[in-house]
Amino acid sequence: MLTTDQKGNIAEAAVALAAVKLGFDVYLPITEGGRYDLIIHAGPRLLRVQCKWAGLNGDVVVLRSYSARRSVGDQPALHTRRGRHVCRLLP
Repeated sequence: MLTTDQKGNIAEAAVALAAVKLGFDVYLPITEGGRYDLIIHAGPRLLRVQCKWAGLNGDVVVLRSYSARRSVGDQPALHTRRGRHVCRLLP
């Protein structure tokens, strides 16, 4: 069974590989824990990209758009982020 970190590493590598195959330059942050995993240079724009691990349910991609973490006292807490979300799937 893969850990959460391993799944994240696989997702980031897959997105970076797909972007490079499509002709984009890809840049990685020096530290972890930021609000994005990669930067893709797309023409005149720099796109901040956060990669997510997604599962398949038949032909449907199932993506969790929230995170669950342990809060004080080891109680689970859901964290959601409001705002504009753009989701694109790279081949």
